[in-house]
Amino acid sequence: MSRESQQKLLIKLRDELSQEAEIFRIAEADKKFTTFTMNGRNIKEAIRARLFKKLGPQIQKYSGSKAKDGDSKLSREDVNNIIKTLNSPIKTAIDNTKRQMFSISEKPDSLVKVVSIRGGFQVAADYNNGRSNYDLIKRNYQDLIVELSNKTVVKISEYLTKKGIDFNEDDIKRDFSSGKIFALEHSEDGGVAETQALAAIENAVDMFGEDLLQEMSKEGINSKKDLVSEVVKYLVDSEDGVTIESFRNPELGTQDIRLFLGSFVLNSIEGGKSSQRKKKLIQTVNRLVEEKAVIFANAEGSDSLIGASRKRIGRKALDPFIEVASRHKTVKITQQEDYSIKGKKSKIKLKDASKSSTKNLKLNGGSKLTPASIGVSSTKNPAENLLNLQSLLNSKLPGVVRKNMGYPALTNKTGNFASSVKVTDITTTKKGFPSVGYTYDKNPYQVFEQGAGRTPWANADRDPRKLIDRSIREIAAELALGRFFTRRT
Repeated sequence: MSRESQQKLLIKLRDELSQEAEIFRIAEADKKFTTFTMNGRNIKEAIRARLFKKLGPQIQKYSGSKAKDGDSKLSREDVNNIIKTLNSPIKTAIDNTKRQMFSISEKPDSLVKVVSIRGGFQVAADYNNGRSNYDLIKRNYQDLIVELSNKTVVKISEYLTKKGIDFNEDDIKRDFSSGKIFALEHSEDGGVAETQALAAIENAVDMFGEDLLQEMSKEGINSKKDLVSEVVKYLVDSEDGVTIESFRNPELGTQDIRLFLGSFVLNSIEGGKSSQRKKKLIQTVNRLVEEKAVIFANAEGSDSLIGASRKRIGRKALDPFIEVASRHKTVKITQQEDYSIKGKKSKIKLKDASKSSTKNLKLNGGSKLTPASIGVSSTKNPAENLLNLQSLLNSKLPGVVRKNMGYPALTNKTGNFASSVKVTDITTTKKGFPSVGYTYDKNPYQVFEQGAGRTPWANADRDPRKLIDRSIREIAAELALGRFFTRRT
């Protein structure tokens, strides 16, 4: 890929990131598959956060800064007591909102589904031409939440009066209006800013990535999705301190938006952090544009993204041999490749290891050098091997599961199931074989699992365990893992 093309990619990325978040939400995010969760736990937390913020002791969780000593009208116990008086109004608000959303789901071609969950409900809304899912959701809970906020004001006023605490009724009405208590929040895997960051990279790769794919296929990068993941890794590894929280999980992509009715106070705190992460990312991309950075192809005097990645893997594989050589005078390493990364100031921690860099390591007599050949283990800690394996499986598993989905097994519509699959632990059986524990989002997908689900949905073909086991074994075959077991945790 030419320098000119890379500059175009970076400039496109910079321009996409400079778009206002609200404009991005209206133009793109509102049109994506959207889930919305409303439950009592989040509603109570929103009210609790506002009570602490305005009337209770100032604690860091709800103030966003170090706790301060000072006067407060309410104690922690007072706050909890007020929350208890709101149990019935909260349940009423949830039930009425659920009823409204359910009535929408019954309309032909609504592309809306409502599912009951513990303490509330969840809505799944696919894009329907011309409809903003964000507005659809907000419009159907807004009046009911205003009603709940009014009841909250009444309960707070009654409690303060009962306790003999002076207060201004107008202040209570203003400070505990619905807009000051509640907010439509994004789940922890990314808000609009995070979604926009990854979408910007995807759009840039879509426009300028075709040539790059042809060049990098030999490096195991075969799709635009792979390219997006590599660009994310490159930016995270940059010396500017960009964090992975600047992006949604690249395995999830930007195909869905996850919302819940949450706290205005907490959303304001997290929104500030999110904006700072985006600002740091924009600064990094601007610097790369100014420096005419070479990301993908080797430039004289510096290593490319792929080259640096290969060197990091090689260096990791070489470490145990270097350690052995340092402790055994009869062991000598010859023809060692230089694995230092050029043009890189910061050190990069590795999660994956490779066997690819040991072919040129030999004993003085000429025989191939392996840790086992001189009676030492290739790792100090066997548990570390299992953790590395778990990390490697998790990096590949969602994509492989998604690829293997299809009739008569579960089919991929939203990507939510595949993205929820993860290895939770890897233990060793009494006979020394790995036992891979995994899980998936059981609500709602366990309905398809034989023995735990319900007919007619649960059968041998649709059982998620069968699909996940197949996918884990496909990855394991590439790693020459040998015999192992899987189990759903």
